[in-house]
Amino acid sequence: MNVEFRVLIVEDSAEKYQRIVALLEVRLSHISCKFVWADEYNSAVRTLTESTFDLVVLDLLIPVAAGTVSAENSRTLLSMMQAGELTPVPHIIGLTQHSAVAETERAYYSESLLALELFSFETEDWADRIAGKIIYLIKSKTASVQFISNNYQTDLLIVVARYENEFKPISEKMDWESDPSKNSPYFPTHRTLTGRMTFEGGRSLRTTLICIGEMGIASAAVLTSQAISLLRPRIVSMLGMACGFNHERSSSPALFGDVLIARECACWEEGKYLEYGKEKERLFRNRANIRTVDGAIAPVLSATIETASESIVPIFATFLKSAGSRKLREAYGESIRQTPELKYGMVVSGSSVIADSAQIDEIIKRHPSAVGLEMELYGVFTAAQKCVGRPPGVLGIKGVADFGDGAKHKHIQAYASILSFYTLIGILRELYAGGRVLPVS
Repeated sequence: MNVEFRVLIVEDSAEKYQRIVALLEVRLSHISCKFVWADEYNSAVRTLTESTFDLVVLDLLIPVAAGTVSAENSRTLLSMMQAGELTPVPHIIGLTQHSAVAETERAYYSESLLALELFSFETEDWADRIAGKIIYLIKSKTASVQFISNNYQTDLLIVVARYENEFKPISEKMDWESDPSKNSPYFPTHRTLTGRMTFEGGRSLRTTLICIGEMGIASAAVLTSQAISLLRPRIVSMLGMACGFNHERSSSPALFGDVLIARECACWEEGKYLEYGKEKERLFRNRANIRTVDGAIAPVLSATIETASESIVPIFATFLKSAGSRKLREAYGESIRQTPELKYGMVVSGSSVIADSAQIDEIIKRHPSAVGLEMELYGVFTAAQKCVGRPPGVLGIKGVADFGDGAKHKHIQAYASILSFYTLIGILRELYAGGRVLPVS
């Protein structure tokens, strides 16, 4: 793994800076090393605020702008880096041409476990030691990156597309060991919740819930990819609402209140239009790539759905008995199932909002086994399965909130999202059982 190593050299003398870089470049010619120069205190502060570095080589006597050089300026800059007032730096090496200044500062550097070198134009042993330290730090950085990429740091990442009818109702049903953090430094413009979510008998999972804030495969893929890289979750699950197929040609006609669980997903818009025959009739050649649930999760999902009446339906009970849920089912009559039915199969994604029964018919022709469609899941599956390092397991679970016929059913959207969350809880219990997929953390 090629890891770039960034070094900031704080040094007011251009001649000394050039000497330092020249000697280090010879010794580190096999390494991707980037050197940046700051020639005084203010420049160093600005650079350390705007950029990140793996190492700072700090002259012990530096000026403030055009002022007099002073050890106090260097000490202040060092203290700010150590206190976290500037962008964190993993290591700092002090460097000076003055032996008296070195002796004065050596005790402080030793107490802080930092190296201090005596610069000379006549000798190069100091450059050997700095280069050796850089090689050691690069090996440590590479090992750290590889460890993070190939190990899980979080148990569960839950992704939803929209706030009002997905993030909000789902978050209101989540139980936490303590109040979750509502602000993520990684995603300052997105709604997030982070903490330990409890789900059965005191068990809890390190969980982050994040709202994309918009619909679409591309947005879902980008945000999920970023979240996987930063949070390293063991399981990624997308929840919310979807369009169910209740067409007579559907492989498993759905009603409101049913829950779609993706065994596989594809983009229904991937393909090629062709013209053929004298009448120039149009033909769509389906070329969709299919993403499937990974081998560790698939058998657990199948078994859980097979025994849904015992493993998942009881979790719905309290919610379904609530006054709001009963009123909703009364209003929708035969269009809604009294007890949700779980449909395990292909869920297709696309970038278009579907409000046309003729288009639904066309989609079913392209993907006869599909049980429903939505606008993000294919992006989430792709991000999870194409990530760098050890991939997470991925779950796609969505409640049926419409049938793609143009009719609006806003009152059922939150209902559908909540059912997708309770379905996830039932699946997590089975994934957790015996530590098969979710070991105790």
